[in-house]
Amino acid sequence: MIESSLTGTYQGEVDLTTGIVNGYGKMTYSNGSYYEGQFVKGRREGQGTEVVVDEAGLESKYVGAWVDNTMQGKGVTTFSNGNVYEGDFVKGKIEGEGTLKSSNGDKYVGSWRGEKMHGTGTYYYGDGDKYEGEWQNDKRHGVGRVEYCGENGEVQESYDGDWKFGQMHGRGKYVYKDKSVYEGEWVEGLMHGWGKFLFPNGNVYDGNYENDKREGFGTLSYAEGHRYEGAWHSDHAHGEGTLIYANQDTYKGSWSHDKKSGFGELQYVNGNVYKGEWEEDMASGEGVLAYSNGDVYDGAWKNNLRDGRGKFTCKKDGYIYDGAWGRGRKSGIGSITMPGTNDVFKGEFMDGRLVGPKLSDGSLVWAFAEDSDWANEESNAF
Repeated sequence: MIESSLTGTYQGEVDLTTGIVNGYGKMTYSNGSYYEGQFVKGRREGQGTEVVVDEAGLESKYVGAWVDNTMQGKGVTTFSNGNVYEGDFVKGKIEGEGTLKSSNGDKYVGSWRGEKMHGTGTYYYGDGDKYEGEWQNDKRHGVGRVEYCGENGEVQESYDGDWKFGQMHGRGKYVYKDKSVYEGEWVEGLMHGWGKFLFPNGNVYDGNYENDKREGFGTLSYAEGHRYEGAWHSDHAHGEGTLIYANQDTYKGSWSHDKKSGFGELQYVNGNVYKGEWEEDMASGEGVLAYSNGDVYDGAWKNNLRDGRGKFTCKKDGYIYDGAWGRGRKSGIGSITMPGTNDVFKGEFMDGRLVGPKLSDGSLVWAFAEDSDWANEESNAF
């Protein structure tokens, strides 16, 4: 609007009885601004054009309807920055339905209130992106869909759901460029609350999120058939949880950064059960492995192998070995307790074989039957 303090010169129709501007005319002001159009009793009324020159000498222009000296109804405004609005005006302000074309290539088509995008509308971005939905005070607010496009104009990513003051907030579905999909709760633009995430490789996570990361309780189902159910921290399986493998082997116990760590129990479908300590996803520390055939190993482990001090009870022949182990085999000094007696043989083992003591002729003091498990270390590998 032209400043009321400016003086101007009028050319046009006048009511001769009153001397008041009335009819069609042009009022030109001292700074170069002007209004040209209909007047009624000295006031702009009907159709008219107003050009406003600011202090920098830049022009903005309105062409449209006037009521009681104010822009009211349908009109078109070309702003000094090159933006163009076409639509409704109420009491001199953009309000109602209209289209704003920005000089940067953006375009908004929809509802306005108080010269701000408010209500339902579609915003077309110059780079090809698009938002369609509800607005409040120039911000995405309510329910809406945004599409992010690539250089070829095809939709690369999209979000469909709730918004709050310009951010994804509430429930919504986001489809990512790599085809992964998240559907669930959002808080201030981040995955937060309960949701389901489908990964490009077919894995599916269904559980709780905090600040865009898996946190709390959740279930990760692998495309290969494995399933983890339990605690998460900072996007990793961490805490207490259960992993059921595709072949139905089942681990229940502690986790740290996606790996078995701490105390846990692994039950194999073949009947073997390991219960004990884990480190870096492998049996390490103290643990007991009960074999399906009745054999039992109770002792130290390292990297999934019997390593350190341990006791092995062989159900088949009743012998008990108590001693040193290395890389899964009897290795070092150990003792064997004979079945049904208190007789104990002490000797030295290497790579699972008895190597001492020896007689003067070099023969071993002790020998096992060919079918004994003691002579076949592979029968009780972890």
